[in-house]
Amino acid sequence: MSASRFCRALMQRLVSPSVSLLLSAVVTNVVADIPVHCTQPEVIGRWKLHVGEYRTSAGKADPHCGGNSPDGVVDKRDRTPPMRQEEAGDVGLNGKYWLSNRFVEQTTYDVLLRDWTVEAITAPAAGSTIDLGFARKTGNATTNMPKGMWTTVYDEGFNIGMKDQAGHAHSLFAFFKYVLQRGDDAKSTDNTKNAPHSHCGFTLLGWYNFMPDEQHAKKQERLCFWGEAIEGLHDYLSKVAPQQGSQLQLRNLLKHGSRVNTTQEQAKVAKSTPSGMHGHSSHAASLHSEG
Repeated sequence: MSASRFCRALMQRLVSPSVSLLLSAVVTNVVADIPVHCTQPEVIGRWKLHVGEYRTSAGKADPHCGGNSPDGVVDKRDRTPPMRQEEAGDVGLNGKYWLSNRFVEQTTYDVLLRDWTVEAITAPAAGSTIDLGFARKTGNATTNMPKGMWTTVYDEGFNIGMKDQAGHAHSLFAFFKYVLQRGDDAKSTDNTKNAPHSHCGFTLLGWYNFMPDEQHAKKQERLCFWGEAIEGLHDYLSKVAPQQGSQLQLRNLLKHGSRVNTTQEQAKVAKSTPSGMHGHSSHAASLHSEG
């Protein structure tokens, strides 16, 4: 199977057919491996997602989020958060990486990545200029929070698929951040050599597809995002568990880490996950091009 066919097969396993078609329009070319090595234990925990648009020179939204077709390893230099373009200085001489000012952030919210399950744990930030359809206030409680499943894509990025109770679907993919120094091999597949310049608590600028529901995929909104890890899963659970139950519950949460512990919880996750998201693999082939 060719790399591009494998890539499409992966997307069909991760998301519903309608969403996979949308991603195929973005991820259409595959190039060499990127020099990054991140594993699932390094990634699980609380992440903040920065969502917005990448604007072209004409001021229009770019659904490819600044990517080329095909996209090279070094082409991602100006899509490397969190440093902004004006902070980077003389990039030509210093070889720095930055996030282009063409990315216009419109909202942020936090998600919790467990052992292949994911849920939004904060509402989009106040003053957001886009509506992602979730987080409704009911008294003092926030409802309609999306949840679903996530997976690493080989050791180079992650894919998130969520849906809220109202049927809004969210599909996200981004590569993990890497920063090459002079003399580093941009096409290295050596995990030992790649680990030192891998920054597994950040992603590069990635792709965010939002749909009102899976039956109306053509109405989807193609956005961009990048993520940053806020705290590890153990640290997060050790703070929130005492507020939610007994010390026994806390010990069980920490003992089982990120696993969904009961059949009832698994049923809730399955019910809220877009169809086709239930099959996932942490050893899938990488999605290499933004198309």
